[in-house]
Amino acid sequence: MDSTIDYIFTDPPFGINIFYADCNLIWESWLGQFTDQSQEAVVHVKHKDKNTLPDYARLMTESFGEMYCVLKPGRWASVVFHNSDDRIWQVILEAAETAGFELAEINSFDKQQLSFKGIRGAKGIERVTNKDIVLNLRKPSPGEVAAPNGRAYADQQEVRIVEAIAAFLETNPPPEERTLQGLWNHALYGMLRDGSVTLSMVQVESLLPHYFKQVEGRWYLRGEQVMAGGLGLIVKDEPSAIAWLSRLLENEPQTTGDLIPQWQMTTLDAPIAKPLDQILEENFWQDGRTGRWRLPTEKERRKMSAKEEVAAQAHLRVVHRYLEGSLERRPSDLELCLWIRFCYNRQFYAEAVALFPHVDETRVDAEEYRKVRKIVEVCRLKSE
Repeated sequence: MDSTIDYIFTDPPFGINIFYADCNLIWESWLGQFTDQSQEAVVHVKHKDKNTLPDYARLMTESFGEMYCVLKPGRWASVVFHNSDDRIWQVILEAAETAGFELAEINSFDKQQLSFKGIRGAKGIERVTNKDIVLNLRKPSPGEVAAPNGRAYADQQEVRIVEAIAAFLETNPPPEERTLQGLWNHALYGMLRDGSVTLSMVQVESLLPHYFKQVEGRWYLRGEQVMAGGLGLIVKDEPSAIAWLSRLLENEPQTTGDLIPQWQMTTLDAPIAKPLDQILEENFWQDGRTGRWRLPTEKERRKMSAKEEVAAQAHLRVVHRYLEGSLERRPSDLELCLWIRFCYNRQFYAEAVALFPHVDETRVDAEEYRKVRKIVEVCRLKSE
């Protein structure tokens, strides 16, 4: 009956993760009665004749609609869910919103005991999650209107995700939390708070190298010191390579050209996947005048690692994608004006000049347009 349930706690099927009917095939064959797979809320990838993503979306929407009907007004439903695919997450969020629920709170549910796949994820071997997410949904009381879930574009969420991960790494978490699995949870929380999940775990993984450094499967802020054993005399892996370079540059700053012959001889039998240029950029400081690399000071390390600097890099990357024509959307003219101000404040003068022709004068306040035009004139002089 409608409006009779005080509280709902549910753990719906995780999209593509488990095929329940297939798992029960042996037991059902003994019973002589099989599950109607057309009504099974999963997404089959190998059997194209079975449920697809639209089928899953339909079944989930119907299920959330039924939950909404039976729940009393003003009461709550907790939905335990997780997935590394942004499409599956979006289905869940849209199903809840279509039913009329308000996404009021997000928590994590740590079951402590990891599954086999969870252990592989913790080691960075597979892209799987280790904690479930609890979506606390509220059915509005009579006369109330559900607060609309926010919406954000992928490029906007990229900046927020990068800033959130940088803030987390600033807390100096233990190595086991520095995996893709650990960082994905922080990225996902931020997207859920925005009300839309626009990036998958795979896409978040592809973002990380642009802003952070990976050492032995763990992620660190650029400039952050990575502990390595030994005196930096023998290079056998990336941490010892960083220690070797630190020892070399401690006495005398050197150019990349100076380092290349020594690097090639030292790493001849060492499996170092990263090129020398990348290791230098992630861990050392280059003098702008001489081009020589040296150990960064504490102030320089903080600048390399600062959350604000990482967020600025993410914002600049979005600007570059827009100027190259690869951004999936056209920013509003007011947003373009804000981008120009950002570029000016960060001394990205050429980018500010390149953005200005994209601003439609008729779509922004006249005073704002006049101020931005003056800013661009200054940027043009500085860039020249």
